[in-house]
Amino acid sequence: MSAAGAVRAAELRRAFVWVIATLICVHACMAVTRVTASLWVLDHGYGEASVGLLLSLFAVAPIVLSLWAGRLADRFGFHRPVGVGVLMAGGGALLALLVQQVWAIALGCLLCGGAVAVAAVAIQREAGMMADEPAHLKRIFGWVALGPALSNALAPIVAGVLIDHVGMRAAFGFAVLLPALSWALAQKVPRHVPTPVSKSFRERPAWDLLR
Repeated sequence: MSAAGAVRAAELRRAFVWVIATLICVHACMAVTRVTASLWVLDHGYGEASVGLLLSLFAVAPIVLSLWAGRLADRFGFHRPVGVGVLMAGGGALLALLVQQVWAIALGCLLCGGAVAVAAVAIQREAGMMADEPAHLKRIFGWVALGPALSNALAPIVAGVLIDHVGMRAAFGFAVLLPALSWALAQKVPRHVPTPVSKSFRERPAWDLLR
């Protein structure tokens, strides 16, 4: 590795904490929205089936967007996919906050679920680039797995406290703030030109991974 390459790799490793913090905030937006939306539909007289439908919407967008998110990350690196995820998460949470109707809550759930898929692919790619040996790779992806677990453990508690003491709008408002915080943290990660993907690699269909 050249001296310039070594310096760049060192800068990326120092930014690892910001990469994980970005992941936690994006995922926490989804977790807060998920809890608050579920309680909102029950509070407004909708049945348990409606809660199940809302929860399923968080998984629908990733099914559609994950392959596209991978191509976006390969082409543009870290910041643009994270920016797309931030816009989706912020837009979904803001819609749920401003339009207190079930269709808006459902669309917000869809957007927040897709946001995690788009941002997480870029975050995992960036984290993988920070490892220079197999032992580092295991530790890095251990932290990448821990990030969503932390947000799943803490975000619902914060949402519940806000709902109890302030109201559901406060919880949705908190969800709106998290993507903005995520984007601020992402700016601490050094920008760099992504390594080009070879033509032969791009031509292989993604479905080959299932074989």
